[in-house]
Amino acid sequence: ETRGTDVAWGAAQERGGGVDESDTESSFEAAQWRILEQLAGGAPLTTILDAIVELIESRGRGVLCSILLYDERDQTLHHGSAPHLPEAYVRALDGSRIGPLEGSCGAAAFRRARVVVEDIRTHPFWDPYRELAEAHGLRACWSSPIFSSDGALLGTFAIYYPEPRHPSADEEAAVRSATHLASLAILRDRAQESLRRSEERAREIAQLYSVSSAV
Repeated sequence: ETRGTDVAWGAAQERGGGVDESDTESSFEAAQWRILEQLAGGAPLTTILDAIVELIESRGRGVLCSILLYDERDQTLHHGSAPHLPEAYVRALDGSRIGPLEGSCGAAAFRRARVVVEDIRTHPFWDPYRELAEAHGLRACWSSPIFSSDGALLGTFAIYYPEPRHPSADEEAAVRSATHLASLAILRDRAQESLRRSEERAREIAQLYSVSSAV
């Protein structure tokens, strides 16, 4: 498990290693436009969420990100995207409940507000998950809720670091863009799923009508 974590952090550092002043706001905006084009082109939700996560990870050394999707019925969070976090860690958090002391993401979802944990080792929010996080080299995490335009909770966006630290102003601004893009992608996916179910229901009704008319 630890070996997998080392590989993940190494990959994150390699991605961030080439980021310097040439990574301008214009290039960041261009990357956002590419994601919007993917969204308009009908790319799957997982593809869009992975692109959003990797965009934010590319802006800093040693940064790992995740998106969790909110299940309103069960009050739980489920895997959306975490392409570079250790698989065992992702599986362990999949389906976790939201709550005031449920890590950065569970607390952010519960409080409907950003939660910043500068040191997982000492923060009470991480009591249930401290050993899990430390086993994978995760020392700091901050999480922002993802909302729809009408304020409904859709999920969370988290940034992890291998050392205790606070998010920079640049990271805060980037994540505001990321949560907006994620909201658009999640809502589009839900709309498509709702349409699919409506079409299936319409076909079922048409079949029933056809059968009843033939009797």
